[in-house]
Amino acid sequence: MLAGGTILLWTKPRYLLRVAMLASIPWTVPGILLGLHLPLCVIVVFQFIAAAGISVEGSLFWTAMQQSVPAEAASSTSFSSRTS
Repeated sequence: MLAGGTILLWTKPRYLLRVAMLASIPWTVPGILLGLHLPLCVIVVFQFIAAAGISVEGSLFWTAMQQSVPAEAASSTSFSSRTS
């Protein structure tokens, strides 16, 4: 989480949701590497990168949600985004 937060302190993306979805792509890599039976040290490195990406994705998603959804609709929108 610290790595993802540090990345966000240095950058200010213009398109929050686009960057958020791109940041979540590395999450698939550690599972693929496990299936390929690569050494554990390689998997740990890619897991660290994936965790930083998921941290960035979560932060940017909720920032975009707070910026674009009115306060009156926030509770119902927040509930539907968690359940889908």
